[in-house]
Amino acid sequence: MVEAPAAATRAIADFMGSEVARDTRRLDAVVRDSGFDEMRRHQDRWSSARPADMPAFVRKGVVGDWRGQLSVEQARRLAEKCARHAAIEELWPGLVANALEYAGRDARGRATQEQLP
Repeated sequence: MVEAPAAATRAIADFMGSEVARDTRRLDAVVRDSGFDEMRRHQDRWSSARPADMPAFVRKGVVGDWRGQLSVEQARRLAEKCARHAAIEELWPGLVANALEYAGRDARGRATQEQLP
């Protein structure tokens, strides 16, 4: 999504059956309005109201930063939930595998050698 936002957005729109995928003007607007800088500027569009002491919903915009935010257990649970939905892997190839690798699990969710007692 970071390397080719228009292509990623078009793939998501196609997947959802949206006409946006074939309308260059609208697609450009979606890409522009959902870019990190725009999302950061307009937090209220991307998250419900948050307490003053809670960090912003749209944080850094750094690919892979989730590893510094999620525990191994959280990554494992997220990967298992995402793995139940084939569309996730179609839209974001490698998402589940990356999370499972971080959690020390194989593609079937079993502990890898490093995680075994």
